[in-house]
Formats: sequence, C-alpha cells, structure tokens
Amino acid sequence: MQPIWQKQYDYVPAHPEYAAGTLYEQFRRSAYKNRYKNAVDYFGATVRFDKLLSRADILSNALINLGISKGDRVCICLPNMPDAAALFYAVSRVGAVSVMVHPLSSTAELQEFLRQSEAKALFLMDVAYAKHREMLENSGLHNIVCCSMWQDAPLIKRAIVRRIVLKKAGLKRPPEVPVKFKELLSHNDYECPAPPVATDPERDTAVILFSGGSSGEPKGICLSARNFAALAGQVYCQIEHWPEEPRMMAILPFFHGFGLGVCMHAALIYGMTSIMVAQFNAKEFAAILKSKKPNIITGVPTLYEALLREKSIKSIDLSFLKGVFVGGDACPPTLKKRFDIFLKEHNASVTLKEGYGLTETVTACVVTPPKREKEGSIGVPLPEVCVKICDPETMTELTAGQTGEIVISGPTVMLGYLDSAETQKVLFTDRDGTVWLKTGDMGRMDEEGYLFFAGRIKRIVKVSGFPVYPGKIEQFIESLPGVARCCCVAVPDDYKMNVIKAIIQPAQMPEVPKAFVSEILAVCKKELSVYSRPRVVELMESLPVTKVGKVDWKSLQHREDNKRN
Repeated sequence: MQPIWQKQYDYVPAHPEYAAGTLYEQFRRSAYKNRYKNAVDYFGATVRFDKLLSRADILSNALINLGISKGDRVCICLPNMPDAAALFYAVSRVGAVSVMVHPLSSTAELQEFLRQSEAKALFLMDVAYAKHREMLENSGLHNIVCCSMWQDAPLIKRAIVRRIVLKKAGLKRPPEVPVKFKELLSHNDYECPAPPVATDPERDTAVILFSGGSSGEPKGICLSARNFAALAGQVYCQIEHWPEEPRMMAILPFFHGFGLGVCMHAALIYGMTSIMVAQFNAKEFAAILKSKKPNIITGVPTLYEALLREKSIKSIDLSFLKGVFVGGDACPPTLKKRFDIFLKEHNASVTLKEGYGLTETVTACVVTPPKREKEGSIGVPLPEVCVKICDPETMTELTAGQTGEIVISGPTVMLGYLDSAETQKVLFTDRDGTVWLKTGDMGRMDEEGYLFFAGRIKRIVKVSGFPVYPGKIEQFIESLPGVARCCCVAVPDDYKMNVIKAIIQPAQMPEVPKAFVSEILAVCKKELSVYSRPRVVELMESLPVTKVGKVDWKSLQHREDNKRN
C-alpha cells in the first residue's frame, strides 16, 4: 500500500535511481562522463573531474605503498578541500574505510577517534600537527600525512591563505611533519595505477562517521556505499529543473553526514561543481554567493542567521537558487519566516526547506516536500524511507497525532555502530525482515504524513513526576516575536524537584530586558501547561553551539548543574 506521505511528492519519484557500485566507482563513472567540467571550486581555483579522478588514483597507489589494504581504516581529519575529496575516493578504491573526523578536534577527541576506529593511517592539517604531536608520537601510528590548506588555492591567493591559516593556528611557519601530502602525490605518480579492490557496496563498511548517539557519547557509525548512493539519489530528485552546469555550495563540513553525502558526494556523482568552503565566514560566504552563484545551499540555522546579519549580502540577486535547505538542529519559526522574506525580496523562487535526519541514516531522511509546506512540520519522509511513530517502551505503532518515538527504515539506515552491543539497542528487525532504527527522538505524524519533531527522549525533564519535553517548549518560545533562539534546561525546585528555565537569545537585545522577560513568561503561562511553562528566563547575547552548529544544550545544562554544587 502506498504510504500516505507520497501524495505530497508532486514530481518527486517514489523510487529514484541510485548510483551503483562502490563510492569510487560511483565517482569514476561521473568523472568519465564529465571529465572536462569543473568538479571543485576552491578559493576560486578549479579542479576538473578528470584531474580529481587522476589524483584519487595516485593516492590509491600511495595508500597501498603505506600498507593500507581492504578493510583498514584511514582517518581523514581535513576541512572541505580537494585533497579530502580525492583521498575519500582513493580510500574506497583500495577497499579501505574512510573515518571522517573534525579537523579542529581536540587532542583528546582525536585520540579517542583513532582508538575507536583502530585507524592505520591519519591525514590531517600540517598546522594541527603541532598541537597533536606528543599524542601522535606516543600513539604507535606510523602512517601520518599532513596537508596544507593553501596548496590548492589560486597562486595569487596562496600566500594570503597561508598567512591567515598560520595566524589562526598561532604559528609563524608550518611545523615539521612526518610526511607531506604533496610528496605523497609526487612519489606515487605511476602510469599504471593499482586496480580497484572489490567490496560489497551494500554490506561492507565504506565510511565511519561519529555522532553523539542516544547516550551522548561519541559513537562510530558504519555506513555503506549504498547508503551514500541512496541519500544522493533521494536528495537529487528534490529539484525539478537542474541548470546545465549545476553548482553546490559545500559549506557543511565533510565530517558531517550532509556535508559529505550531499555537498560533496552527491554533487560529484551527479556532475555538479562542489564549491568547497574550508571554514564558515559570513562575509566570505556572501562574496561566494555573489561571484559563484551556487544553485544549492545547505546549512544549520546559525548559518542563515549569520547571513541575515551580513550587510554585504543586502543587494544580492538570488534568482539563481534552486534549493535552500536547513538541518542539523531545529529551525526557529521566526528564522524561517525572516529568511523566506529575505529570499523573496532578493528574487529567489524558493523558500527555506526544513529537514530531519541523523548520522545513523547518513543524514536527512525527512524533508519539506517541494510544493506544500506545513507550519511547524519538518516535512515528509524521503523516497523509499518509511517512518512510523511508536511507543518507546513497547514499540507498538501509534495512530496519527499521537506523540511517540520516531522509528525509521530505508536504504540509508546504517549497518551499525562500531560497538555491536550499542547496535542492538537501536536496530531491530520486524517479522517481514525489515530493519528499523530507533532514533531516540520524539515526534508525531499527522493524517497527511507530515512529521512534527518533539525533542530527544534523553532530554525528558520530570516536573512533579510528569514528563516535559524541552524541545517542544523551545519550539513554542522561538515562535514568539523577538526571539532568535531558545534553550530550555532543568533547574532544581524544592517542591517540584525540577522546573524549566528558558535561556533566550533575542533577535536584538531589548532596551528593557525585564519587560521582555515578563512578556515571555506571561505568554508561556497562558499557552503552556503548568508543568511545561518556564519559571525562570535568562537572556544571552548568543547561545553556545556545538561544532556542527547545534545549540549546545548539554553545556548549558552542565552550567546549571554546577550552580547546585
């Protein structure tokens, strides 16, 4: 029977075609077809498809000479840059596994990622090697290769980029490193590249991404080449009319599922130019929008908030946009409204499309349908993705309108965690043999198949013994005038044990903060249940965010917990 949400697909096919083969084979097929087109735009310098493929082949020789073989893990701790893309496909070519890690990870974080993944090689920035040197020298890891961010920049900009990167790292010159990436390329440039190693695109792990998981601890998530092909196909068909030479803005980092799976991989296997941005800067982003005119931009809410505040973007014509997507965190209704107005005022024919996803499904699995939005909803399931709402305890499916745990099946669902015991907690197989993923998120689905997010199960706060979902309160407060962001945390109460405190980032700091707070409290008292309404409101100039741009509610809760001691 056809799922109810398929009625919202309009031109989107219920069963898209997916690229076949390994990650390398998916890319190679596109590179042959688009050999003379630009695959990457980096600081204004371009790399053609045939040149990027050639670099990947050379790197596959290098990996073999480093002793990397089928099933070995290669840690890629790099920003968005051509070398990261070439290395990603080279790893696939030799049958190894790419372990994608934040390039600004702390030494303790990098050490933990290397330990969990049992990586046999590490590729990182030369400027980062200095801070990790002691740990790496004691790690027993022999294959450490360092890249320079400025290497692929245009010659005219190379010295400038080099100076900026070194200054940010607090260095006067690049540190001495074990092996330089450019040396690896020059020493392995053979006429007859080593042949690809056969792997199973559906069953073998191709990529490991790290996510907080349901417990909040970093978990290694094992994903297949098929997972990435499915995501690419599901997202690509969301755009009805692609231009002849489409361009995708790759500003979401490659250690992030959407940044890697869509902004890089989907772009390249569908013949687009991936405009790679190594680090977000609102002014630079505005300049790229003006000069490069990307057809697709994706980002977290904080990115779009920053763009609205950037003066240099005020006069831009955005008629070139074919899709603008927001994810990674709940998008405040006021931000969506303001950005949609901004898009319309600048001649864009699209609106900001919300989505929902998690690294365990590579990334997005629910997106606002092309033609019909519904206020408050995060969209409908992507093609071939099935979503149901279940009782968190019994996994009994609930009826439309009831709130329960969001459970997902489909071709992007992960193979599992590195820890098999953790895998068993979230993956289960029904009588039909379908594998389902328990997301740890709460939500409801209406009669038309639209999904409404309610928050994390782990974020439930008990107020007088009644469960309260901070995410739902945050959504309500963020819909109020003058509120940019909101984070709700639990604070102790002698009678109720816990009550809710709302920490608010105003769109503009009010002239009379007390009056603004009083108004917020009054509206909450009128509209929210006695258990859900905040008892305390605090204003902050800006809320802390995680490395992928989500509001860091854990640090705010930790701050409150420390006040108790």
